[in-house]
Amino acid sequence: MPLVVTVNGLPIQQSPFAVLVTTGVVTAGVSVALAPPGSTGLLYGIAGVPTWLLVQARDVYGNNRTSTDAIFVRFVNASTSVAAVGTSVVASLGRGLYNVSYTLTIAGAYALHVAVDASTTEIQGSPFPIQIHPNVADLQTTTATVVTPQPLIAGAPIVAVLAPRDAYGNPTLRQWYRFGTVELDSASTVVRPTVQPVDTSTTLVSWTPTVAGVYAFHPSIFVPGGGNATIYANPAGLGTGLLLLQQPLRFDVGAHAASPSDIMSAFSVRWEGYLDAPTSELYTFTVHVVGAVAVYLDGALRLNLTSTTTATFTHPLTAHELVSCAVVFAKTNETTARFEVQWASLSTPMAPIPPTALVARWRINCITPILRVYPEASSPPHFVVASPLPSEWIAGVEVALVVVANDKFGNARRQGGDGVGVQVDGTTTTVVVIDHYNGSYTLLLTAWTTTATATMTIGVNATPVDSALSPGAYARSLWSIGAAPVAFAVAAAPPVLAQSVFSGDGLVGGVAGEPLTFTLQLKDAYDNDVSPSSSAISATVTLSPLSVVCGMTLAAPAYTVACPVVVATSYTIEVHIDGAAAYSPPAYAPVVRPSVAVSATTTISTTLHPALETRAFNLQLYDAHANAIHLGGDVLRVSFRGAATAVATIVDHLNGSYTAYYQLPRAGLYETRVDLILKASRGLYGHYYGRVASSTPDVTRLDAQWHNDDGYTKVTWTGFLLGGFSELYHFGVVGLPLDASVQLVLDDHVVTTTAPIALREGFPHVLTLTVEGPSTPWSLTLTWASARTPLSAVPLTHLFGDAIEAAPRTRLVAV
Repeated sequence: MPLVVTVNGLPIQQSPFAVLVTTGVVTAGVSVALAPPGSTGLLYGIAGVPTWLLVQARDVYGNNRTSTDAIFVRFVNASTSVAAVGTSVVASLGRGLYNVSYTLTIAGAYALHVAVDASTTEIQGSPFPIQIHPNVADLQTTTATVVTPQPLIAGAPIVAVLAPRDAYGNPTLRQWYRFGTVELDSASTVVRPTVQPVDTSTTLVSWTPTVAGVYAFHPSIFVPGGGNATIYANPAGLGTGLLLLQQPLRFDVGAHAASPSDIMSAFSVRWEGYLDAPTSELYTFTVHVVGAVAVYLDGALRLNLTSTTTATFTHPLTAHELVSCAVVFAKTNETTARFEVQWASLSTPMAPIPPTALVARWRINCITPILRVYPEASSPPHFVVASPLPSEWIAGVEVALVVVANDKFGNARRQGGDGVGVQVDGTTTTVVVIDHYNGSYTLLLTAWTTTATATMTIGVNATPVDSALSPGAYARSLWSIGAAPVAFAVAAAPPVLAQSVFSGDGLVGGVAGEPLTFTLQLKDAYDNDVSPSSSAISATVTLSPLSVVCGMTLAAPAYTVACPVVVATSYTIEVHIDGAAAYSPPAYAPVVRPSVAVSATTTISTTLHPALETRAFNLQLYDAHANAIHLGGDVLRVSFRGAATAVATIVDHLNGSYTAYYQLPRAGLYETRVDLILKASRGLYGHYYGRVASSTPDVTRLDAQWHNDDGYTKVTWTGFLLGGFSELYHFGVVGLPLDASVQLVLDDHVVTTTAPIALREGFPHVLTLTVEGPSTPWSLTLTWASARTPLSAVPLTHLFGDAIEAAPRTRLVAV
């Protein structure tokens, strides 16, 4: 400083003198901290961001120190009074002025202690209260945590906490963040969330999934400040790229240290992010490009430029509604490469889009990215029968049904122990329930008896009751699954011929010419009737050894079998089904007997013999089908006519053969006639005439009684009288009116009431009875009497109305 020395008011020689005056010792109480414009170091800072302030060191007189002093900086947590870790850098600016730069990473309130000369000698105003605020949310430290305890159950809320944190783990407090993709995704469904922001550092997300399964939870956070840019070393954007975060919507080769090297002949950049417009209006976008660029906005391609140019397009934006944006830029062979996107609106001048309007989307670090939601408790009303329910079962054939246990939301339970049971009514059934212990059950049901009205109830046995002891209680205890009861029918299994039932007289035998008739009831292996009408089977019955094909008529549920037999023999029944091997019931071998005799053959050794010589010939009777009769009892009349008349004596050998003994009374030519009395014609044939002179009767009928109630004037009865004993008989006709006339003729002899006539035992005598009388009703009785036969009406068993000529006539010559 200048020192002026004067004498009597006049400076002395060399005055003023330059005198160096040094400042005194630094004094903390006089030294001060300063916060010039742009400095927040005395008020607040951002975690991880250097913050600065100025410190002016002074001596006791307030002089700014000219020498260098030691400046000490330390931080104390305001709430715990614990020293906090921070970094600080002190740089001298000269004349006791120092720049103090510090960085704290833990957000909170601090006491900033500044001391000079000694760490305990603090400057004026120290300690200074400062607030360290969190930085912006960070990709690595922001987390999503599911706080609902395991296991997660369908229908129960699941809660997760989204906690934005800066790079140092400080909860964000400066703004509200928006989150993306907070749904739960599975292969089959997406569960929308309920989002509830608690504060700027905590957001609760809750879901209530009702579909059990594995869900992916990959939330993301929208962070302002720029988008994500990926640089690829090729123009097609292939391979692995270099990711740059919080990038503006512009790119210029060499403009930033992070840009690709200029030696790259070609490269590409993909910028992805969102636009956050400050106002709702129509925006005009201007794109400047040197190279090739494609601009996508809200998922649509808006520009596709392949050369150096400037282009514009418009798009409406809503305030603070994020709109996706993507820019694909490729460097061509030009030496420079750049693009920039600007916007403008009525309220916004044309300018590059500011970083505050550019938002990046980052995947949040999720603690539990995969969630497994388990089914709720069993809910029998929601169990399902996964197999088709057949309306018709086959006896003895196992029916397999699969039951899937679900909860009330329809989720498969995936575990067993539900007590699935089955109650079947209307048929005998075997039930096996297999628990696979994975939520599915296999029901193996076998019905044994056929029915059209069986029912089945499938359910969960809420109160275990032994179905064998109390079917009703067991059925009532079942908590039914689906529609209950389910009606079904049980059809018979394929027929088993050995089980079939045969019935009917035709199984024993029959008569030739009349069908053997019996019933065939097909049975399956479980003794159920097999109805041919309800099963696609083809059954045939034949009789061996003659291969007689039997007719089969369906008379549900059985067949009525009719076998036309004409050959008298023993038969074997053979049943065929669908071409399978024949089955013959061992208990039945029907025997067919000949029918009634209708013809005869004669065996005459010679047709020439002396008269009055007793001769004989044999006769064999046959039925209408040429079967030899094997039983006796038929009545034959062998007569001879010619030179005289004669009848033969017949001997019945009781085997269908007869011998006729005869004598021809005189020499001459004779002709034999063999008549077979028809046993079915018991009685006499009545010929009724309206006039006595008529030659043709008005009515002819077989009568078992002899009367005229219809006013005919003449009635003639013809037939055969079988002799009772070989002796003389007296005949009479009683019951006629007095004015009626009657004539009885036996073997061409008129019989009177006074003269007896000889009858031969068992011989059929030709009888003719004619009555002529008034037209008033009348009736008669023919009587006989002999030495061994008291007077009585001729029994109907001795009267036959008709006979047939049973054998060809043969001519004989008596000499």
